[in-house]
Order: sequence, then C-alpha cells, then structure tokens
Amino acid sequence: MTMNAPINTAAMALSAARLTHLQRLEAESIHILREVAAECEKPV
Repeated sequence: MTMNAPINTAAMALSAARLTHLQRLEAESIHILREVAAECEKPV
C-alpha cells in the first residue's frame, strides 16, 4: 500500500478479536477504499 505504513497482519489479527462486528466491517471497508485509492493514478 503506497498511502500508509505497512500493515502488521499479526497485530491486526490480535486486535480484530476485540472489535465488534460493526467495527470489523468498518475496518474492512476502509481497507478496501484505501487499496482502491492506492491503485488510482490521481486519487482525490
């Protein structure tokens, strides 16, 4: 990902256990949006 620091997947897995269902969905949607923006030539 070019927009953010590298993601530590082990830390994410540990912290994901403490998140509510809605918090997990929100985190996943933000991740998807960031991935799409990183692929764009001119992100807004």
